[in-house]
Amino acid sequence: MPTESATAFDEAGVLAEAREAAALADFGDAGFRVPLRALLSSLAEAPLNAMGIGLMRGSIVKSLITRLRAVDWFTRHPEIADETIAEPIVVVGMMRSGTTLLQRVLAADPRHYSARGWEVNEPAPRPRTKWDEPDPRIPDAEAADEQMRRFAADLYAIHPMDAHQAEEEIMILADAFLSHVPEASCDVPAYRSWLDDQDFAPAYLHLQRMLQLLQWQKKQRGDVRGGARWVLKTPAHLGYLDTLLSVFPDAHVVHMHRDPVDTIASGASLNLTLWKMHADHVDPTVVGRQWLGRMSWTNRRAMATRDRRATEATRFTDVWFREALKDPLRQVERIYNSIGVELTPEARASMDTWLSHDAREPRPAHSYAAEQFGLTDEEIHRPVRRATRGCLAMTAEPHPIATPEQHDHERAALELTKHPIVKDAYERVKAHWLAQADPTPGMRACFDGAFDEVMFSAAVWSSNQDPLRPKVITITRLAHPLGDLHIPGSRWGIDNPDSVYRVIPISGDERYVIHGRVAEKRMTENYFTLWDDRMNTVDVLSGHDLELRPDRTFTVTVDSDPANGRPNHIQSSAAAQEFYIRDVMLDWATDTPNELSIERLGGTPATPPLTIDEQAELAATYMLRFADFTHSLSSGPLQAEPNDFSLAYSADTGGALRNQVYIGGNFDLRDDEALVITVHDGGAAYFVVPITNIWGTTMDIVHRTSSLNSAQSVADPGGSYTYVLSKHDPGVHNWLDPCGLSDGVLTLRWAEFPGGRPNEHLAVRSEVVPVSALRNRLPEATKWMTDAERAQQRRERAAAYKRRLPELLDDDRT
Repeated sequence: MPTESATAFDEAGVLAEAREAAALADFGDAGFRVPLRALLSSLAEAPLNAMGIGLMRGSIVKSLITRLRAVDWFTRHPEIADETIAEPIVVVGMMRSGTTLLQRVLAADPRHYSARGWEVNEPAPRPRTKWDEPDPRIPDAEAADEQMRRFAADLYAIHPMDAHQAEEEIMILADAFLSHVPEASCDVPAYRSWLDDQDFAPAYLHLQRMLQLLQWQKKQRGDVRGGARWVLKTPAHLGYLDTLLSVFPDAHVVHMHRDPVDTIASGASLNLTLWKMHADHVDPTVVGRQWLGRMSWTNRRAMATRDRRATEATRFTDVWFREALKDPLRQVERIYNSIGVELTPEARASMDTWLSHDAREPRPAHSYAAEQFGLTDEEIHRPVRRATRGCLAMTAEPHPIATPEQHDHERAALELTKHPIVKDAYERVKAHWLAQADPTPGMRACFDGAFDEVMFSAAVWSSNQDPLRPKVITITRLAHPLGDLHIPGSRWGIDNPDSVYRVIPISGDERYVIHGRVAEKRMTENYFTLWDDRMNTVDVLSGHDLELRPDRTFTVTVDSDPANGRPNHIQSSAAAQEFYIRDVMLDWATDTPNELSIERLGGTPATPPLTIDEQAELAATYMLRFADFTHSLSSGPLQAEPNDFSLAYSADTGGALRNQVYIGGNFDLRDDEALVITVHDGGAAYFVVPITNIWGTTMDIVHRTSSLNSAQSVADPGGSYTYVLSKHDPGVHNWLDPCGLSDGVLTLRWAEFPGGRPNEHLAVRSEVVPVSALRNRLPEATKWMTDAERAQQRRERAAAYKRRLPELLDDDRT
């Protein structure tokens, strides 16, 4: 209908209709007319039916009427502009990620303001409104809700509107003609493309003015809440976080996360429903592709903002959809802890009441699937995964390691390494370590990369030393991308490639609760070890002793009192400093670390966090400590004769952990030599043999077999294990690949013995043999491999490891 559309979307015509309907003439600042023209031009070309033309024109005229009325109220009551919108809580996330649930729970706090459905529908009061009389906008909004229930049930199932519930402010942004509402409603490619390059500041300034107007209205009706925060929510904010935070500089952002297969398919379903209301012929695949593109674009911008604001991690709280559904008040507590607000009994009771009512409210089912839009799960995951490197909105389950808290901490640690104090320490420690090490040429070649990792690990660990603001931080990770940032590796201290190490700072004067969830398959080895400042054990809880709820969740209480019947209790003391939590992945392809979070009980911290200069001083201290500790740790294996493994110990001090045995030594081989190592496990449930350099970092553990554990190895017929360490591939399955090194450190570790002690068969034997003689010296049943089989072994190894490092999921290297 080109002629009808051209007439319907004539700029002069819609302006005139709005002026006539409102009986007002002043639109205020004319800047809105630029986006209005872009929208009208695109709509004039859109494939709309008669109903679509009427709906889109009607929405534009309605927005213009709102603008006219708002300008009139501000003109007659200039004091409205003095209203302060202070410290709002802004809930963002992809559509269907739980934003509505969390916004409405937060809005139930009687201390908060929010825009109700009827206020969002018509934010500017009608002329001659009397504040002591019922507002005519309310019954109109109620009637609109009822119409949706009756005549647009599909739409209501996707996003139920309620005139009296807290509602998102997307329609207020749409009133500025800078929003993604039109592209969600119909096919407007020109406007959609034009939006991508626009500054959305006018839309957010308009939102701020409308919130001032709404707040002023509430006060006229007697709804006065001194210093009240607003609770805002719109998924579209995700793409404009920088603009949002420039207009609301003291806002706290709650970022929701859910599997994009669910969110994008659901969003596309909403858009498809709307498109069908506006056009006679709609291709679901076009709707799906456009929405996937928009969400990838949105998440890419969101993560770029998160990266740029790495030092403002406390401005954001990340919440997973599943966690919000399971225990919304627990998530509210996390948010309130971040902003220093108490969850009062009154607020909790009000939220509980809302949740009880919401659970009873019947809603029609909403069915959708990616296939409806010509999309596969991988087609959805890949672009969103690339856009959200580090955010992990691509995962249906909260990732136990690559958490938003972890990523924020890594960003902050990376920023900390740029501090002059840290940079100076970097150079001093580097010279100090090299001077005392006397490395071989091979070890010197490893130094620079290993040193960077150890120093970054010191920055990561040292910046999580506040027991009043504890975090669960993984301290030994490989290098990975995070948005546009490159996060260095953080291995150190002769790391075990099978282990996930996490630390939590605590104080013996405080009380804590560790919340967690165990995967369906329990790990072979898992310990919660509480250390003092010398790494001596204060108390320890084995994962085997954890008491779980039916859903596999658990809590661990931590305080200085005895357990007194409390399960999963760890008793702290005045000497206690931090938890060192170790999860061991015996089978990389199936074992999953525990999900963990920490809650400090009590009120607002009595002391402020460290300043950036204080953090830098602490990081510098840790850098020297890590270098000296690693040098000391490597000295033992280096004192032994090369290629002879006889150093064994088991202890609870100096960083060692219980119920395990170590044998450490060093190797030094010519190119034509191989070290054959025969191991008897002594009944251990777990055994590993990794290669490290003298700087305490393992080698390429993802793509090469520079470490092997008992699940990755092929046993001899008698139950022992035979390994071959050689510079070049000898063609055996149990090849310990030194990644080109001729010399280095080799450690063997056994753990989890029945009864806590190894049996009499625990043993290790090593001998150097010519590579050419291997077939005659190895057991007859040795498994040999072709080049193709080796490549497959490496591919499977890399894929399994990346379950722990999902930021590398797009790395297709074998």
